[in-house]
Amino acid sequence: MSQKLSWLRIEQKGNRFRGYWLQADLDSVSDILDSDNTLEEIGQWSRENNCGLRLSYNMWCFKTEADITAFLLRWA
Repeated sequence: MSQKLSWLRIEQKGNRFRGYWLQADLDSVSDILDSDNTLEEIGQWSRENNCGLRLSYNMWCFKTEADITAFLLRWA
């Protein structure tokens, strides 16, 4: 992984997926194939570490601020 993704916080009020949301900013990487591989790697890490739930291609939901912090320390 040559470049890190940038992350955007998404505020969700009244959504069934309560918690904290992050969306990967795909403009932060130059090669879309590299971003595909990176997102797959991040998804695998999330499952293995029970840190965040992948909701879509480039969006994750977290239960606590601590989960977001751990995630961003690893992937930002």
